[in-house]
Amino acid sequence: MSTHQALSALITRNGAVPEAVNKLAQFITQRALPNVARLTAAFTGPTDTTMTVVPGLVIANSVGYNGGAAVVGGRSYSFRAYLPCTINGTSGGALDWAGGTATISAFQASGLNHITATAPNLLKTTTLAGLTMNAAAAYTLSVVEGTFTASSSGSFGPRIANTTGATAPIIGAGAYVELTEIAS
Repeated sequence: MSTHQALSALITRNGAVPEAVNKLAQFITQRALPNVARLTAAFTGPTDTTMTVVPGLVIANSVGYNGGAAVVGGRSYSFRAYLPCTINGTSGGALDWAGGTATISAFQASGLNHITATAPNLLKTTTLAGLTMNAAAAYTLSVVEGTFTASSSGSFGPRIANTTGATAPIIGAGAYVELTEIAS
């Protein structure tokens, strides 16, 4: 459950507040607060190069507007992801942002990937399926920031795989993705 879902449920349960006030509170929640999805347990990715959605980090819905979609067509968003990981130095890891259902344009993202015993590397992309982590390296942390405009409504989240070999990448408990509407 994302933060927006939790706040929306709390607002809706408050029966003493008039419906118009509930709707206003939900609207303000959607526009003013980041929507955050967080892993409560580690996620183990695939043992091959097939990009796989990280379900606990997909922000699937918001506070009930536009069919409850977290990402609304015609609006722009910024996102930040903090992804502690255990990724084998031989198999490596690949990370992209095509794990949601929203159609997205004007996508820009940069990933700062920390690799064991070496300097961090930076990967940039202008497409959802462009990689913000990609190397046969022993990753320990990936921090990604970006912006996009939604063409259609839906969800948003990452996918992960390994780049070579057969050792599954692991995204650690406590990893999160934060999504904030920045313009409409």
